[in-house]
Amino acid sequence: MAEELIPPQKPASSSSSSYTSTSVEKKGLSMEGGTGDGSYARNSVTQAAAIGEVIHKFRAALRSLEFRDESVIRIADLGCSTGPNTLSVVSLVVNCLQENHPLDQVEYQVFFSDLPSNDFNTLFHMLPPLLDTATDQGSTATRAYHAAGVPGSFFRRQFPKESLHVAMSFLSLHWLSKVPEAVEDPNSPAWNKEIVSVDHAPLPVVEAFIEQAKEDLQAFLKSRAEEMVPGGLIFLLFLGREDHDHPEIQWPSKESDPSDPSDPHYLFTTEFLNSWNDLVSEGLIAAETRDAFNLPTFNRSLNEVEQAVNESPYFEIRILEQKVGLWFSSADREKWACDHKAFGKMWNNIARSTLGNLIESRLGPQLTHIFFQRNEANIIKLATEILSPRHYYVLNVVGLLRR
Repeated sequence: MAEELIPPQKPASSSSSSYTSTSVEKKGLSMEGGTGDGSYARNSVTQAAAIGEVIHKFRAALRSLEFRDESVIRIADLGCSTGPNTLSVVSLVVNCLQENHPLDQVEYQVFFSDLPSNDFNTLFHMLPPLLDTATDQGSTATRAYHAAGVPGSFFRRQFPKESLHVAMSFLSLHWLSKVPEAVEDPNSPAWNKEIVSVDHAPLPVVEAFIEQAKEDLQAFLKSRAEEMVPGGLIFLLFLGREDHDHPEIQWPSKESDPSDPSDPHYLFTTEFLNSWNDLVSEGLIAAETRDAFNLPTFNRSLNEVEQAVNESPYFEIRILEQKVGLWFSSADREKWACDHKAFGKMWNNIARSTLGNLIESRLGPQLTHIFFQRNEANIIKLATEILSPRHYYVLNVVGLLRR
């Protein structure tokens, strides 16, 4: 680990670092921008691999679409973040649609949508040159669509009525619009003291998250119902859990004991909570500051997703399934088992690329830097357990057709 460069600070009080249950849009939730070591653009290979596991499903659904008498086909990537993943998927969508809707007959417009705090500048710098079919024959231009950024929450309307032909969201819908209010209230039975996430939380906490997740998914579907043209496609990929897993088991692992809070049950929440506890034990933050923080995420079961869709009269389910797989391949486990320090840096960079801005909005830049130093050290300590093949992921794969 690098030598500590930041001197000890006075403990951050809950009044300065805690937060109320406002929307994640106002809290500045976004992936780490730029192209540095801790940026999402350089630490989204895991997400790209997950998308690659299901992209054939998306491709098949796209090829079945037919939009007649359309001069412009509009596509939206909801929760696009920044980096190469969104650009790769968008290119695939346009290429597939061109099979039935060639460029000499229609134009394509793509909307990259995410919260206002998203690093749209880095994303747009990565855009390839626009292909003008009238003048660019034989040129190096490759982008067959017009691009625009749309800042805002996908839990609300973002587009005019019946304007979108394809809407997609990859690895975003497990994020909630906010942490449930009761979870942040010290006077509530659902106060999530000392845990910082819904994983392995007490029942009142879990129930509050279930209700928030239900409300958010309903709001998402209602907004898309107004924006999609009849026959339009929504394709969703987001973290989930198997139907037989209780909702407090957000991150499953084989042979884990949900009744044992000391069980190292998952490769994110254990070292993440330990890092918060380190800052408390070192006197860098007050315990109340840790207790006021909660991750605004919830992994839904497929039954929960199906129930929400069935309650909406606007969509027909075309795809509803799960993909289950190991977090690390055998080759990766062997590689990282020989170098826990390098693994700690890599896994910590992934954590920082997704959670750094959220934590910094609570702790400020200096304490956030220390937090991720501690997090890297905790990952190294737990590397053998984290790399265990007993840990696996669950992805919900959903395709909906607008009636």
